[in-house]
Amino acid sequence: MNLVPTAEVISIGDELTSGQRLDTNSQWLSRRLSEIGLRPLFHTTVADDEGLMRQAFEQASQRADVTLITGGLGPTGDDLTRQVIAEVAGVPLLTDQAAVQYIEELFVSRGRSMPESNRVQAMYPAGGCLIPNLTGTAPGVDYQIQNTSHTCRFFAFPGVPAELKPMWWDYARPAIIEQFPELGIIVHHAIHCFGLGESDVERRLPDLIRRGRIPTVGITATKATITLRISAAGANPNECQAIIGPTAKLIRDEFAEYIFGENEITLPEVLIALLTEKQATLSVVDLGGCSLIAEWLNDADTTGQVYRGTVSLSQPDPSHSIEKLVNTAQTTFATDYVLVIGPILEDSEIPQRDVAIYGDGKQLGERFHAASNPSIVVQRSIKQALNFMRLAVERGDI
Repeated sequence: MNLVPTAEVISIGDELTSGQRLDTNSQWLSRRLSEIGLRPLFHTTVADDEGLMRQAFEQASQRADVTLITGGLGPTGDDLTRQVIAEVAGVPLLTDQAAVQYIEELFVSRGRSMPESNRVQAMYPAGGCLIPNLTGTAPGVDYQIQNTSHTCRFFAFPGVPAELKPMWWDYARPAIIEQFPELGIIVHHAIHCFGLGESDVERRLPDLIRRGRIPTVGITATKATITLRISAAGANPNECQAIIGPTAKLIRDEFAEYIFGENEITLPEVLIALLTEKQATLSVVDLGGCSLIAEWLNDADTTGQVYRGTVSLSQPDPSHSIEKLVNTAQTTFATDYVLVIGPILEDSEIPQRDVAIYGDGKQLGERFHAASNPSIVVQRSIKQALNFMRLAVERGDI
């Protein structure tokens, strides 16, 4: 067994492999596994196909200490999870009569009689047991598969999140902690940057993402935001934070001008917090013709005390000067500041966009490159504007 027990999460369903439904269970379960000290190494998504499921289960049993499976526990012919676990283990399925009775009573309580096909939901591989499901008709399965020199414990849950989550908290989590008494926890700490590229991070701090480094640092780029995620394993949160601390300081010292927040906070939330502290209000003039900035600021300003509204024009009338539009926004929304996002300027080799802040008797502006991947050009432009204003507030320029 590895020093840090490893885990795999397997999601079952044609609706997932076909893209008809997004798999959020794997993300949720991986976070819960990290919280108790397991290291999730694999996410596998498999269609409702017995042969493919068997292949995935066999592979997981050989490379993970714990495997969590979601889906495939219903009563229909394509729900094959319990059967395939039994096949991989080489054992028959048994019926839990108490579970049959519970499912029957659940149907009666809902004014229905139990279809005969639902009896399969009370079956489990010999040597294992059922995981109680107090909110649905599909119990889970708990089974340990022993290979030549390795044991992998399988926990199978229904795919419905409202059923899966209580089964995790009430059964699987305590069972895993009992099985691995040496478990600590894994803590993740995220530092968010804007205006920095992944290659810039590696160039300036080449040792940061080295394999085998403790703590580990991963870099992700999402819609022009770079996130450096520091992960550390330890006996408790304080021990993990002590391991994370020096690396977090190294990142803050090296990339201070690019960092806008840490952990769950977003760039719009940071700006709203700064303006809240300043007791200032904000409106926007958006000449890029996109309502996304209004959506972001509305979501960030949960009290509605800072952000008051947006004047959005996809094709500005040449007769409407910026000053006139700013005056309209200030008059309409009665705000201290107006953030202006200009249209993309195509008259240079590289597309550009102007951003300006009006208010408090001041006017600040900057021209940014607007060239970007088409899929994120709007998000990048909005973040450039928000970050420009964030820096202006933090520096005391406004």
